[in-house]
Amino acid sequence: MHSVSRTAKKLGAAVALSFAMAMPAAAADINTFIVNGPNQASDENREYLIDRVRDGVGVVSVGDSLRGFINFNTINSGGANLGGATGVDEFTGVFQVLVTSAIVNPIDPTQLLVTFGPDPAFIASLAAMGIITGPGTIAALFTDASIDFCADFTDGAHCAAAGPDDGTAGRTVPPSSADVSTGLVASEEALGAFSTDGLLWATIGFLGLPGEGIAGSGPVSILSAFALTSGTTAGNINAGLNLITTGPGFDPSIFINRVTASPFGDCDPAPGPQPGSCTVDFALSQQLRGVRDLDTPFEISTNTNVSFDASRRVPEPSTLLLLGGALAILGWNTRRRNGSA
Repeated sequence: MHSVSRTAKKLGAAVALSFAMAMPAAAADINTFIVNGPNQASDENREYLIDRVRDGVGVVSVGDSLRGFINFNTINSGGANLGGATGVDEFTGVFQVLVTSAIVNPIDPTQLLVTFGPDPAFIASLAAMGIITGPGTIAALFTDASIDFCADFTDGAHCAAAGPDDGTAGRTVPPSSADVSTGLVASEEALGAFSTDGLLWATIGFLGLPGEGIAGSGPVSILSAFALTSGTTAGNINAGLNLITTGPGFDPSIFINRVTASPFGDCDPAPGPQPGSCTVDFALSQQLRGVRDLDTPFEISTNTNVSFDASRRVPEPSTLLLLGGALAILGWNTRRRNGSA
């Protein structure tokens, strides 16, 4: 009886050891909050206009780009907060999209109906960072143990040092003409650099599949955001995007299932409406907000909700081989001990 008990304990220890050898140590990163089935994430973005077509300061035109910095604050529940004082790594990133169409809304002439696509300049900027990805990439996401994201000058001493903090609780006008619609300006990019450190989690964008797209409505001039408080919605954008590449910060046991309904509806070429026939890896809904009560150099503040479906892969064959090896060693030791008794 005692021999059987000792053997069972050793078997349990061998099994535990084999899995410990095969699996990475658990870390307080965003991967631990991704569940089997539907997932929800939300973030706070800061964006600015790269104004290549100078047809009025702050006016959004075809050929311009929006560049923004992402800070996810929750995945799946309010309790699963990310970054800050939560003990969970930051989940941040950068995106850049090219304006492909901009039509004045006939119902509300202060608003534009806008579509966006991949920006080749963004792909080049990622390559300069050592990130090689596909031509349809519009965002790169990072997981980072350093809690140093900056959206406003008041987020911390390291954020204030990045640019001009005037000491006020918020801004009613852009901090200077140099910070509005001029491209890669120092203060915005200096703050944004804190969102691209850490380990690359994934790049996302267009793979040339049905359901992909970015479209919505927003103000004709992004400067109107300075007249609105941060919680006031100035426009909405929807997106259907797919996973392009994964990085070292991505848990390889996670599989993103392309089953999430695209916000762009019927993509089936067959006649007639067929809702839900269009699926993507990630469906996004974004609200553009004002910046009047924020101490920030950015021209737009946005909130994004992301839906996606995930599953965990079963152990790889190498894991099973380790388990089998542990059991074989245990059996050999048991036989040797019994033979010498």
